[in-house]
Amino acid sequence: GTYVFNTVRRIGGLIQPEVATAQPGDTIRLTKGLYVENVTLDKHVKLIGVGSGSDPAANTVLRLPNSNVPIEAVVTITGSGASDLDPLLLKSLRVEPRGEVGVSLGVVGDWNAVQSVSYIRFEDVQVVGTPAQQHIENERCLVS
Repeated sequence: GTYVFNTVRRIGGLIQPEVATAQPGDTIRLTKGLYVENVTLDKHVKLIGVGSGSDPAANTVLRLPNSNVPIEAVVTITGSGASDLDPLLLKSLRVEPRGEVGVSLGVVGDWNAVQSVSYIRFEDVQVVGTPAQQHIENERCLVS
């Protein structure tokens, strides 16, 4: 038969442009691979990968680009889900902060801003730090 999925997007290039064009409630499906970018989820979306293992050939791995900007997050969440039953969702992906923050609830470093997020769910998400890292002070799994 024929199926129409109006609120599902499957991508393989960059995540942020798809988040920017998504409507609240949309699902963004990531293919396997390594995504090297900062991702800001500023609206109610579901970001679903294919696995949280370390091999990008079989899983979805998110990592920060090389940058001189301090205190960044691989994923920044400033949006909220709709309810307990309809949360903003991160599922089946691996986050590698590489000396910075893995997931931030609110903007990292903007300590004066009043930020509130709610109805966030993580399923099969691994945030894995850098082994043998000498400067680990900023490398954290989750900050708010």
